[in-house]
Amino acid sequence: MKEDANQKLKLARDIETKSQLKSRDRLQAKHDHTSHRIDTITKLYKTSLQKHSDDARTVQSNLQARNKINLAEMQAKYESKIKDLIGILDDKAEEVFKLKHSAKEERESMMEEKLELKQSHWKEKLKLWNEKKELRTAVVAKTQEKRDAIVSLKRSHSEIVSELETERSISSETAKAATKAATAKDKLAKDRLAKLKLSTTTANELQDELRSECARCIELEEELSKAMKWRPRIIQKYWVPNSAGRCGAEAWEEWIVQIVLELLSHWTPPSCIPANILTIAESLNPNVDVVRELPGLSFVRECCSVLVVVTKTIAAYLLGRVTSYKQLFSDSTSRRQTAIQNVVLSLLSESGYEMVTLSSGIIARDKTSQSLVNAIRKSFSKGQNLLLGWRNKTADMFPNKPNLLDMIPQSTELTLAKLGKGGCVSTDNCNAARKFHTLLIGLIKETCVEQGYSPEEIKLFEGDC
Repeated sequence: MKEDANQKLKLARDIETKSQLKSRDRLQAKHDHTSHRIDTITKLYKTSLQKHSDDARTVQSNLQARNKINLAEMQAKYESKIKDLIGILDDKAEEVFKLKHSAKEERESMMEEKLELKQSHWKEKLKLWNEKKELRTAVVAKTQEKRDAIVSLKRSHSEIVSELETERSISSETAKAATKAATAKDKLAKDRLAKLKLSTTTANELQDELRSECARCIELEEELSKAMKWRPRIIQKYWVPNSAGRCGAEAWEEWIVQIVLELLSHWTPPSCIPANILTIAESLNPNVDVVRELPGLSFVRECCSVLVVVTKTIAAYLLGRVTSYKQLFSDSTSRRQTAIQNVVLSLLSESGYEMVTLSSGIIARDKTSQSLVNAIRKSFSKGQNLLLGWRNKTADMFPNKPNLLDMIPQSTELTLAKLGKGGCVSTDNCNAARKFHTLLIGLIKETCVEQGYSPEEIKLFEGDC
């Protein structure tokens, strides 16, 4: 890993040196070209100045020779010619000044380019240094464990050596008193010497194993980084710290929420969703324990509210994309003395006519027709707020992808005024529904006028069912 890092650093330095040499040659070529232009203009200016000075002397000598013949006329003529020559010299001087000024600006731009190249060079150098530091830290951490094992072996080796030396001294002192004891001790010393040699050989073998293990660790890290891409997801909560970083709470990851919403959208009962997730996970990964924790029933029921918001947002998205609505149908009912209204719109898309339910449970303030119409107006306003929140969140999450923002319609695109382009409003024919029908037609026309429609442009049809 150190050799790879050194090769990367060397390659980056070579690339950086080549780029600096190219930039320096380019700047030097620009500077030489500008200096050559200035020298050429200066030589032309001096030659022209010398020529005009000679002409002025000739004119002056002619004036002195002919001062007796039409002196006043000749003097005025040559003075005008001298003024013209002076004007030409002034133009040449101004041209030389402009060339010097442009050369100065080019020099300043070249200095700015040189400074930018230096800054990019230091940034790349700092990046390579950080990568090298991380590689060095990983290698040192892995070799430290093997070094500790070698130190423990050396320590036991030194203890054996000291013990052997002690035994040898004891055996030499008692050899004269007891021959049998000396023989036994010599045998013990030989055995321990053999153990010493064996421990030395073992230490050398462990050092070789340490080197091979270090290389193996590097290979295993590379294989682990590749295998992590195919690691199955673990179903469990993760810790979300607060802004202060001192405490927080556990939460489910987004993909778990997506699975719950998908199952709810398929009419799966909330009490069956945790068991379905467990079955799917064990079927896909029979040999891996990926389920550490399952969502509770309370969390699944909370996701029902999230699904309602997502459904309303998708309905607002579909209604905001089209240019006109073909039909609006609304009906109401009551549950436990509470009025509930629905709004269903028909639109023409690429796949044909589609029915979109903006809201199937609008709860009005009371059962009066005016309250029901106001509730429908508020449902459209809530849909506009959902589209606006969606656009703002997309802009925050993907600031460099304006094409995603263009796919989401503006909040003003969700409006009742699109029914004024040949749409039809249908209700039933009871007295309350007729009044509601009349008030809703008035609201649609009022919205059309607010958005700049003239009375002649509004085409709205009425129907009963």
